Amino acid sequence: ETIRNEVLDASVFIHTKVVNTTARDKITKEYGSGKSKVICSVDANTIPGGDAYLGIGLANHHVGGYYWARGMGIGASLEAHGVSYRSSSTGGELYWKKQRGIDKEGDTTEESSNSNDGKRSEWVDFLMLGDTVQLIPYNPSLALSEATTLLGIRRIGRP
Repeated sequence: ETIRNEVLDASVFIHTKVVNTTARDKITKEYGSGKSKVICSVDANTIPGGDAYLGIGLANHHVGGYYWARGMGIGASLEAHGVSYRSSSTGGELYWKKQRGIDKEGDTTEESSNSNDGKRSEWVDFLMLGDTVQLIPYNPSLALSEATTLLGIRRIGRP
């Protein structure tokens, strides 16, 4: 399984849809953009094989031209810096690993995963209901063995 995971690394994508942004929207309304630790809920309650990370995505429209170009092909599996996924009974949740909090001034990477300095993850604060994002499982072999639907995977060129 270890060898299979190495071969499949960063080539398995779990397509999810944003289903709730209420927590983030409430904080944004009260304190401004980029202050909420919770980003959104997605329709993946659990990830087959355990944990996953948020990728830049497959030709994702949220990122600017530079990261969009980097996100083509195998770059689609680049990690969206500072964003974590956790499963729950009501749906999976994307959240910032570190967040400076609503009462702090200044953004540094010591205080916040999103320092608003051009990192490839700022776009997640602007996700809306119905947007699609891709999670990349840390254990792709197990994720594939538990998958209910499988849509083409290939190692060369674009995933």
